[in-house]
Amino acid sequence: APLAWSWPGYWWELLYYYYWHALFAAFLLLFNRYGRVEVRAIIGRTPVAPEYVSGLKLTVFLFVFSVAAAFALFYPLSFVAPGFVKWWYLEYPALVYFDHEGLLFIPNLFGLVSLCVLAPLLEEYAFRGLLLMRWADKWGLKAGVFGSSFVFAIVHPDPIGAFAFGVGMSYLYLKYQSLLLPVACHAFHNLIVWLIEAGYVLAGQRDFAYTIEEYQQEWRLGVVAIVITAVWAITFIQKNKIRVPWSQDVA
Repeated sequence: APLAWSWPGYWWELLYYYYWHALFAAFLLLFNRYGRVEVRAIIGRTPVAPEYVSGLKLTVFLFVFSVAAAFALFYPLSFVAPGFVKWWYLEYPALVYFDHEGLLFIPNLFGLVSLCVLAPLLEEYAFRGLLLMRWADKWGLKAGVFGSSFVFAIVHPDPIGAFAFGVGMSYLYLKYQSLLLPVACHAFHNLIVWLIEAGYVLAGQRDFAYTIEEYQQEWRLGVVAIVITAVWAITFIQKNKIRVPWSQDVA
């Protein structure tokens, strides 16, 4: 067999991720060129430190909300369609690479660049920078926010959590008029996910398989997440309002 086919499986996973990053980036570059996109206008201003802090706080709560939303959606389904829940939600691709000696530095470095650099940059530019602003200009702010967040949600396994995350990143983009802030928050969110999985590996649970039964037994975690996010959401909405976005000419 050719030498390349003897590669460990994680190298093929990483190659797949970078292949799609390259295709996505090429599409965005072509769209920028032929769609007469003002890239600097999309990127906006540079946030200051307190704005990053506010954004990261929001990201933490959006992460907790995603736990609550996933529980509300998939916990009932796990009793009536356990096979679907296991396939769609529990059996996600590995994010942390390791062997019998521990974590693998180079594969995990490439994985982190993909997860915490390339994915946030490309996705925030596409969904917030392009879709949100163009749809807001054509059909209004609400259509831009909810429409772009809906498209963002349908390409993720947890649609409710992803939709809320899209709305949250849209809020940051519009309030602070900078794409750099949602990019940083998106990267932070993905890093949290990676650190949780790495924690399982470092704790010795390298062959951890999340079964339907174990998922159903963790219902208390979902209830706690729902209570936390409900209290926070009420408080946050009362204290914050979205400004009208800046005007951007589009073709």
